[in-house]
Amino acid sequence: MKKILFMEDEPTIREVLTEYMKMQNYEVTETADGEQAVEALKRCVYDMAVLDIMVPKKNGLEVLEYIRQRFPDMGVIMLTALGDEQTQVKAFNALADDYVIKPVSPIILLKRMETILRRA
Repeated sequence: MKKILFMEDEPTIREVLTEYMKMQNYEVTETADGEQAVEALKRCVYDMAVLDIMVPKKNGLEVLEYIRQRFPDMGVIMLTALGDEQTQVKAFNALADDYVIKPVSPIILLKRMETILRRA
């Protein structure tokens, strides 16, 4: 079973997308902020992280940087409401595997996750 770290501060989005991931037999660890995500990364090795950018404490780009320094092969999808080109370029320069703009269809997110996990 693939382990997913899912960082999203909006409870409704977090709950809905977590349920979809679990229905696809992913083991999901949910976090609401960057510090919780980093703590989770210290305790467990994940196959993939799905990270919101605008979260409290440490933002998604900071968590992405932490992941790339320690787990260079982990798949990472940035899931965010920020659709501007500058933020997307920043995420890809920090080696995000994909960038998904909210709102997103849960099915499309799962397909993007599958694609990255297949390559890993």
